[in-house]
Amino acid sequence: MKKPWIAFILNFIVAGAGFAYLGKWAWAGVNFVAAIAIGLLVYHFSPDSLNTASVIVAAASATFAMTTAKTMNAKMTPQPVAAPRS
Repeated sequence: MKKPWIAFILNFIVAGAGFAYLGKWAWAGVNFVAAIAIGLLVYHFSPDSLNTASVIVAAASATFAMTTAKTMNAKMTPQPVAAPRS
């Protein structure tokens, strides 16, 4: 079981790190490249809003990593088996 809050913090600090913690290496790479690409686009078109955009991208990315961790944990939790009908 992975801790969703660790995935959130890692991904907030460095894009993709939360997914790497979860073992989702492809998602980690995609997340890192996407965050860099969005940053470059924002810098090109509106350099003054780069700080705000960086925080928004980091928060959204971190939330996605946290949700992924919760989903992974839910799939690992054993589901109760219904009693056989007589």
